[in-house]
Amino acid sequence: MSTAEIAEIKAQIKKMQNVIAMTGRQIVELQLDSTRRRNEDVDRRTKELRGEPAVASSAENTGDYATNSDIVELVQELQDQLDILDERSIRRTINSRAGKSTPIVSLPSIANEYPDAFPHTLLDFAEIGTSEIERLARFYELLPPDAVEMEELLQKVSMTAAEAGVSQTSPEVTESDGVEHFNKLARFLGLPLTR
Repeated sequence: MSTAEIAEIKAQIKKMQNVIAMTGRQIVELQLDSTRRRNEDVDRRTKELRGEPAVASSAENTGDYATNSDIVELVQELQDQLDILDERSIRRTINSRAGKSTPIVSLPSIANEYPDAFPHTLLDFAEIGTSEIERLARFYELLPPDAVEMEELLQKVSMTAAEAGVSQTSPEVTESDGVEHFNKLARFLGLPLTR
């Protein structure tokens, strides 16, 4: 990879960071404005019901407003996600240049974790079986939850499968599904490979 290509990738990453940071800032501003308007409306209605004049008091209740620590926490979470996106972009670029015997690299999950076992080269990846494809695709959350994962999710929200309107069985993975999952995983990892 040439220096010019690396510089171009860094410039693209910087642009993505700026856009995501600006979007995050706008979301926080919108949430703050919405909360302020909602609180002002509630205060006005309460005063109207009590027959009090609707004059804003200097000692307003700020319990529902976002505090500086809330904003710092949101910015930190956003920065963590940006770091993960940066790492993924760099690793996808490395993988996109891989030859058959060239080492490939895994990407971090959304929780910034790496898979336990990962193929070493593009040739190794091309030869992985359906169960390994499913394992990696589930690790990266590229597939909907299977029956076991769905049951865990439903338990967390105290619902049954019937209440949620979901099936309790996982459909069998057909050969065409396996090919589709392989291609989806390869695309996600930035690998120049399809079945």
